[in-house]
Amino acid sequence: MSSSAPPPERPADRPLVGLSYMLAASASVTAMNARTAALGRRGVPWEHTAFARASVGLVFALAIARARGASLAVRDRRVMWTRSLAGSTSMLLTFYALTHMPLADATALLNTTPLWISALACVMLGERPGRPVIAALAVAGVGVMLVEQPSFARGELAGLSALAAGAASALSMVSLRRLGGETPEAVVALYGFDAAPNR
Repeated sequence: MSSSAPPPERPADRPLVGLSYMLAASASVTAMNARTAALGRRGVPWEHTAFARASVGLVFALAIARARGASLAVRDRRVMWTRSLAGSTSMLLTFYALTHMPLADATALLNTTPLWISALACVMLGERPGRPVIAALAVAGVGVMLVEQPSFARGELAGLSALAAGAASALSMVSLRRLGGETPEAVVALYGFDAAPNR
């Protein structure tokens, strides 16, 4: 991969389009999580499900990149690999948790990602959250601990895995903020290359 590729042109801001993509992505992830839990109850190994998800994502990413003629060149390889490895770790832990604990409990812990993002954004990006945000995060953190305290008390690995998945996902997302100069296709494709073989 060359480090001399010119910076890609940034698309014009289209917040409503971005919001629609985020809503569609959230719905897709919800359906995927429910299906993963169902497959786990039917005895399908979580490793197989994770491999299929990563491989299909990689194929689609490469196909879209080729169709759009997008460059896969990467300039900031260190941050790109941080994002890819953190995302892969989060995916592994997520699929493990979804197949080893109740779906509602797993979802509650996986959704601690915003808590971790606030902490990492402060450390990595220098973004200081305001007092209302800090208060909201504190209440959310206490709520999660109260709901999941029984599983933590039993030392169940699945609960800890879901919590760690939320943290790894946060690291991946914060790293994305530092990859604004890369093409989206390069970000997704390299993540897929890293994720699929590790399943």
